[in-house]
Amino acid sequence: MASIELSSAGRNDRTTRRRTGFRLDMTPLVDVAFLLLTFFMFATTMSQPQVMQIQVPPQDGDVEVTKLLTVLVRGDGRLFYRDGTDEPVATNLSEIERIASHRILAEGNALVTALRAEPTASYGTVVAVLDRLNAVETQMEHEFARRAERRERRFTIAPIGDEERQLINDR
Repeated sequence: MASIELSSAGRNDRTTRRRTGFRLDMTPLVDVAFLLLTFFMFATTMSQPQVMQIQVPPQDGDVEVTKLLTVLVRGDGRLFYRDGTDEPVATNLSEIERIASHRILAEGNALVTALRAEPTASYGTVVAVLDRLNAVETQMEHEFARRAERRERRFTIAPIGDEERQLINDR
């Protein structure tokens, strides 16, 4: 570990000075540092990135409009939903959850959910809607598994078109 060395600096006995040298052995300190490093690397849970699986519907036009649930996010944070070609209806997050779960149970794998947001919409609002839709999809996957069926998510994200923007800005 540490040691002290005493040595005489001069040859004259009267003016004999003792020089004190100090040497520190760093090996145990390095060992402890690496042990702590490996301990924290193995003891820390590695966080997995949270990924939402999105299967975009094909663009060849085989999606029936009646099987489409559109969630619209306006720039000021107001939410709307639209069933097929119906007029957009103002709503909130819990209502979107209820409508989405009802439509998934009714339509099954044929339902396509579209999230459309204005470019000025708050990122937090869009993420909150995505989280709620993901929670509904997870619940429905368990429900379909109970029925011995498989739920395939069909989801798309796109900006709001001019026609839809006009419809929700009038409200």
